[in-house]
Amino acid sequence: MDVSTAFNYLRPITVTVTQNHDVKSVQTLSDVLRSDVLSDDVVQQMHEYIAFPLRLLLKNYAVKDNLVCLATLECFNLLLKRIKLQSKTICLDLFKTVLDIIFLPTKRNAAVEESIKAEAISMFHALFSRSDIVCYKFIVKEALPLFGGLISTLLTTASASQSPELTQAALGCLLILLDDKTDCELRRVLATVLPSFLPGMVKHITKIITSPAPKAKVLARALKLMHGCLRISLSDSPWGHDENIAPLPHTYFSVDTNKFMIVDKTEEWRKMATQSLPLVIKSICDVCMSHDSWLVRREAVDWSYHILVHCSSYLPDSKELLLDIITHNMGDNFTQVSQHSTEKLGEILERVEGAREMLEMRVYDIATRLPTTISRQDESESLKVLKTFNGYLSSLGPQIVYLLKCHTHLERISLALLQLLQLDCSSVNILETSAATADHELPSAEVVFPVLRRQFLLFSHKSVWEEISKCMSYFTKHGEVYTLVDHFMSECQSNRHHRLQTALLINEILSYLPVSQQGCSEEKYDVCKAVLEFYNDMYRQLECRSTKQTSIVERNESIQLLCFILEGLVAIHQVCTADYPELLLYSLYAMLESCAHDNILVRHTAVTGLQVVSIAFNYSGKAELIEKHCNYVCNILSLNIRRLHRHPTSPSVLCSVIRYSQATILPYITQIVIEVLLSLDDNYVESCLSLLRVPQTLLKQLCFWFPSSPTQESTLNQSDADRSSNNSHSEVGVDSDYTLDIIEYVVDYYTTRMTSKYLELSDADAAAATEQHDRHEDTAAVEDLEQEEQNLQEKKNLPEHVQITKKVLDRCKHLLSHPSVKVKLVVIEMISDACTVLSTHAEQLLPSVHDVWAGLSRRFSDAEPLVVIKAINCLAVLADLSKDFIRARVCKDVLPKLVSLLTSKAAVSKKTGKAYRHTLDYKLQLMLLETVGTLCVDTKLGYSMFNEVVCSCLLYLSCFQPPQLQQCARNCLLLMAKVDADLVWYNLNSVVTGVSQTAHKDCMENAKAVLLEI
Repeated sequence: MDVSTAFNYLRPITVTVTQNHDVKSVQTLSDVLRSDVLSDDVVQQMHEYIAFPLRLLLKNYAVKDNLVCLATLECFNLLLKRIKLQSKTICLDLFKTVLDIIFLPTKRNAAVEESIKAEAISMFHALFSRSDIVCYKFIVKEALPLFGGLISTLLTTASASQSPELTQAALGCLLILLDDKTDCELRRVLATVLPSFLPGMVKHITKIITSPAPKAKVLARALKLMHGCLRISLSDSPWGHDENIAPLPHTYFSVDTNKFMIVDKTEEWRKMATQSLPLVIKSICDVCMSHDSWLVRREAVDWSYHILVHCSSYLPDSKELLLDIITHNMGDNFTQVSQHSTEKLGEILERVEGAREMLEMRVYDIATRLPTTISRQDESESLKVLKTFNGYLSSLGPQIVYLLKCHTHLERISLALLQLLQLDCSSVNILETSAATADHELPSAEVVFPVLRRQFLLFSHKSVWEEISKCMSYFTKHGEVYTLVDHFMSECQSNRHHRLQTALLINEILSYLPVSQQGCSEEKYDVCKAVLEFYNDMYRQLECRSTKQTSIVERNESIQLLCFILEGLVAIHQVCTADYPELLLYSLYAMLESCAHDNILVRHTAVTGLQVVSIAFNYSGKAELIEKHCNYVCNILSLNIRRLHRHPTSPSVLCSVIRYSQATILPYITQIVIEVLLSLDDNYVESCLSLLRVPQTLLKQLCFWFPSSPTQESTLNQSDADRSSNNSHSEVGVDSDYTLDIIEYVVDYYTTRMTSKYLELSDADAAAATEQHDRHEDTAAVEDLEQEEQNLQEKKNLPEHVQITKKVLDRCKHLLSHPSVKVKLVVIEMISDACTVLSTHAEQLLPSVHDVWAGLSRRFSDAEPLVVIKAINCLAVLADLSKDFIRARVCKDVLPKLVSLLTSKAAVSKKTGKAYRHTLDYKLQLMLLETVGTLCVDTKLGYSMFNEVVCSCLLYLSCFQPPQLQQCARNCLLLMAKVDADLVWYNLNSVVTGVSQTAHKDCMENAKAVLLEI
């Protein structure tokens, strides 16, 4: 569409706008400008014609009708976005008209007022951005008071508005006014005019920045406007050019009154203008230094950079604060901020004279005041100080070594860190912390180390610890590590209250030591060896003091310190791995000893540390690590066990070696285990329990290393069945005691008859018989001797784990009568495990069961219910493994006691409450009912004893018994019904019909339920 056609198209619309002065006609024109009907070239050529009715509306009718004013401003904005104004008259006229609309008081709705202001600000933005630079200078030159009014209006709107969008628009418009202009004359105009507005601009911008919860974009624009205003007003070279921007004379401006708005930059003015700026800068620093938005932090860096580069001569007292902002953000988590800060600091060091000296002095100043600053500030302020300090350290780089060489500065830095790293040792959770200690090998990706969760007194956020760790990384990278470590070790020795903090910091230093593939340097080796010796001394001191600690705090301190020592030992071996394997010998014993510590947190730290060390040494796991060094460990253990009074924890170390090894280590530890068994005679009372833990751990591991296969179990069961069938026919329903009496009678009869036959012989026959008898005796003796040699040879050919198991049983079975309950419990559990190990060798299992039976059978009448419960558990294992081999023993020695217990306890548990479920009697009854059924099935009891067991279980069918006991009794009867269903049915039927004399009517419901299931 050409210009003439466009004129004909627009003429009726513009005439309607001029005549009607309503919103509808203006919106019609807006729709045309918003559409693509007219090209931008046509609109540019006809913009004066289009603008004329709109200017007329704004001058004459906009004040009267707010809606018309709003619609006209929107339409004008659409026009200005599509053209470039080149007429000075139109620019100045629009400028004055829009200012009048904002200034003149009218009765407007608040919402309409906000909308009109937003459109007016948008129009100013378009006016200054889309107009020619000549028009811009003409406005400033001809209407300087109005230009000042515009700045004042925009600042007032931005600071007073509750709408973030309006505030952001006003600040954006001001940024357009102060934008970096390429025209030299315009730069001189702004440098001449803006200083008069400096106090007001600083006041309003500060109000915006320090207002509660401002938006991030608003803050960023306010900071940009602030440094733009200061850069132009307080610098001779605000845009970074070499030439000086000389102020324009007062005659440059057309009106005489304008000269009162132009100030001369005298010394008095400079002093007055910058008097309050340090306080303003400090308040802005407090808000923006650690703001949540990375956009604000980046803009704060730019703000500090421009003030330092362009206005440093005016603000000498604020250089440190501005430099703090840049260095503080050098370690920011966002790379956009950290990289930008590093770049700006480099430019400052190049462009600002004396910046490097100021940087170094600032580091020394912060280091000097660091302890006082840390002790007086809260967590957020401490984090801010540490971030700033780390920023200065990163800027110093290799020059950190000179800082650490100064003993005073090193002492003050360490004092501040030690004060900040005070650990909270008052929590009981440290003593009660539970963690799953991994006895098996974890994949390297699943190993989490360190284990201990640190709780600090003065801070809780992890960012503070991260900054301290970063500080240690700078010291390790650029400082003398040996000097640093030596200082912290001396600090620990001089003040025992700093032990935890120094160990924590030394571990951080070790973790940042570089691990090179070419090998460990001599310096690193010296550092690691010194720390290793220091930790070993501290570990021995902890061992000596462990018995004297009474309070929770002292015990918690020891636990945490021990965890830190273990972490340090692991860190040492990660740095010095295959190059210096002898360092591992210094600490392996201590780590194995900690693997058996009473506290599970220490134990878990040690076990995880062992796995981390094994990974560092390229071993497959903890087992291979221990096996490669087992000669050294076993030698120390052998010596320590002989001097048990001086090394009471040596059995625990041996337990750790056994627990975290594989079956291949058995030949190395067999002799030590035998020494432990021999030591039981000399330590029957004092260290008996700790020594017993060794064979107990060994037997448990043997069960794990040599599990019984299903084939071997079936062979053992078949041999039991064959022996049972050869001895007698099926004995179900036959009295076992009666059978034994018959056998004894037959044996006695046979012996008597043979004796009488021998006496009836004649003397000659007697002599011949005697000679023949002697020959038979000699032959039998030879056969016995050969058999004994064969048995001895078979014993020598037994597997090593079977031999050591038999030796353990032979030495420990006598301890079943030990006065200590704990010892008896351990021994009974060892018998169960030993029989499980021997289950694959029936010829060794059955004699062993025979050997331990005498002592075990007495434990069923023990005064301690726990011992009885453990013995019943063991009996179930023996019955499962040896089957009917122990039937006669069970019938004679055990079942009468168990039946008596069940019968006597049944009356006690009747009509009891929930509290009874937590008593040992209840647990004993529960164990009996769960075990006795399986026992009857495995041993194939005879009629008499079987009936007694059934009758005792009937008592627990009472509805007054605890529900769990009732359920166990039902399950037990169902299990025994598989052996003799008729007998069980008969007893249950007696209860249901009321014939039974042992059970009462309250057992009837449960009896009916069992009968139905049978």
